[in-house]
Amino acid sequence: MKTQITLKISLLTLLLSCNSKQDLVIEEDAAFVAQDTMTSEQKTIIEFLPRIKDSTELISLLIKHYNLEVDYAGKEYDSITKSEIFHLSGTEKELILIEYDYGNGCMAAFPWKYQIIIEPHSGKLVFKGTFDTHQKTIINGEEYLMSTEVTGKGNGNHYLYKYSNNTLVNILNPNIDRIPSCDRYSSDEGYYPNGKLDFKIIDINSDGFEDIVFTGPRNYGTHKN
Repeated sequence: MKTQITLKISLLTLLLSCNSKQDLVIEEDAAFVAQDTMTSEQKTIIEFLPRIKDSTELISLLIKHYNLEVDYAGKEYDSITKSEIFHLSGTEKELILIEYDYGNGCMAAFPWKYQIIIEPHSGKLVFKGTFDTHQKTIINGEEYLMSTEVTGKGNGNHYLYKYSNNTLVNILNPNIDRIPSCDRYSSDEGYYPNGKLDFKIIDINSDGFEDIVFTGPRNYGTHKN
């Protein structure tokens, strides 16, 4: 059996979330990596980003200075899959997004990759994430980072991050009526054939403000995970 699910997240929801005291805050001891704790070679690596001279040296620096927990027993490889400058609304600063992927590990460590967002040259940590997917999303002319965060079985949600107070904060809770936006695990509550709902940005009620609309089929019945 298949049903169609549509979730609408309005701009009002985002505005209320922005003012919530539940905004994500990075732990204090992870908020800043001082350059004076690095060797001259490591400083050079940071200052050269987003260009990469030696990915092995960069990975070693990321793990050590940004406290990445890697499941070495299950690790398949080391790879920098992304290193780029990007911008978010809320700051005029350029930011650098680095994605480190080690391929495999225990299910508790899924998705076996990290996203590290830092300020150029200084190496100051802005945010550290473990997103399964992420993409730049523009809503009402503002730049956000939309991500999915899921368990090893594929259960989870979409999160929408904005820049605030020198870090990224999530301003979206799409788990309305206890319906997750990511679910590829078969259960009595069903699953999504594509593992997650699609989303689009559209002014669904013609009020002049764009909304986030999640939509997609939800199957019920036998499913091989």
